[in-house]
Amino acid sequence: MSKDIFEPFEYPQGFQLFAGVDEVGRGPLVGDVVTAAVILDPNNPIEG
Repeated sequence: MSKDIFEPFEYPQGFQLFAGVDEVGRGPLVGDVVTAAVILDPNNPIEG
């Protein structure tokens, strides 16, 4: 995927970290739900 399709990102004033959060489950009321949060180092991007 080309990096050209992404807009430049700037942290809003006063913030230094952001967490990307996702959840997966079989429904909001029934069954197990798994959640995860990730904070990546903006100075060491992951290729791909």
